[in-house]
Amino acid sequence: MFYMTLIELIRPLESCLTFQETTLLIAVLPPYFRTMGKLKRLGLTYEGNVNLFSQGDVIKGEVVLMVDNDKGYGLKDVKGIWVHFQGKAKTKWTTTGNKRTHTHTLKEIYFNDNAVVFGRGKYQREEKGLHIPSGRSSFPFQFRLPMTPLPSPFEGKYGYIRYRAKATVSLIRTFSNKDYKCEKLFSMTGPTLDLNLNPATQSEVQHRKEMFGCCGCGCSPETIITAGLPKKGFVPGEGIYVIGHVDNRDGDENRMFQAILFQYITFRSRGNTKTKKYSLKELQSRVACPKGQVTDFNMGPLTVPPVPSSGLPGCNIIEIAYFVKIESSEFQAKFNVVIGTVPHRTVTRPPSAVASAPPADVAGIELSGLTVNPSAPPPSYEEAVGVIDRLTREGNSEDYFNQDQFVPRYPYFNLTVDVPPAQQ
Repeated sequence: MFYMTLIELIRPLESCLTFQETTLLIAVLPPYFRTMGKLKRLGLTYEGNVNLFSQGDVIKGEVVLMVDNDKGYGLKDVKGIWVHFQGKAKTKWTTTGNKRTHTHTLKEIYFNDNAVVFGRGKYQREEKGLHIPSGRSSFPFQFRLPMTPLPSPFEGKYGYIRYRAKATVSLIRTFSNKDYKCEKLFSMTGPTLDLNLNPATQSEVQHRKEMFGCCGCGCSPETIITAGLPKKGFVPGEGIYVIGHVDNRDGDENRMFQAILFQYITFRSRGNTKTKKYSLKELQSRVACPKGQVTDFNMGPLTVPPVPSSGLPGCNIIEIAYFVKIESSEFQAKFNVVIGTVPHRTVTRPPSAVASAPPADVAGIELSGLTVNPSAPPPSYEEAVGVIDRLTREGNSEDYFNQDQFVPRYPYFNLTVDVPPAQQ
């Protein structure tokens, strides 16, 4: 009452006071003029503490408020509480040229809906007399996700795919309403990429290179290296193995091999693209290859971490590819691989190959003969590992509560295999 009376006294001064001066005047009022409670906490919870959903699922949860006020007046003059559900992909980066900075950006919206859980919505007429009592209050909500294919969430340096529920508590004020917000991101399972539907992913790939002497004038090569992969399709949690042999006729008797699994991301805007490459896994192995002999070797596993599927199905502005790079002195090969969400039901045994000095982490790992039972339990969904680049969060976070650092989750299979017996 005293607060509203003082507002009426201030109103005639609006013509000679700036908005900032008026706001400051109200802010320094003595405590006995402040009769309204304070919003101490605002949060979103999902039913069952589940934050992983599939297309067509119904998201259920609550908006939870904690209002603190010693006098028990609660939160007065509330316009309403609503929850905004959005699925969005966005790319953004800048380039500089001709002394100007150009911004390249593009958006893709998958859904964009509001649900009013108390009072009026953002664009509705205000209703007088709404208040929320002191203490804890909760307001249930639910939202059905669309049936259209929705891509997996993704966080990148120049773009993202995010799914979120954002709650807003709007309070009626004399000059402009005051909004408090909190948001909670969630994961989507994403479209299925079944490796069994692409027979080419079970094909072996290899690269062969002949190496001659320092002058390159020899009639026959000193060394011939052949290296590759027993197949091209994998799922997160599965090991990638490198197999090959060194035909050393008159070259180095020790060679260091390195294998790296790369993720290659393409971000698109209107007429422009931006790329980013990450090393996900790598390993090294020294192979002893005596002169006059052909030495077989294998390296692995390069275990595929929790990552989105190849291509990032369902998204048209971000694309992801994977490849394995194999390097040694004077030898380099690159093989595209497909990362899916459903593993091969059977894996054909590749040619046996054993390193002369196998790395310690290879011992006890089976290279082939894997059979996946179609009735086996589904994969778990694990958080993405390693450094996750993020496009800077948009907007002012001053009036945000509990902004948790969200990490996307992807399917992950527990596939255990053994190294084939060493050749005698």
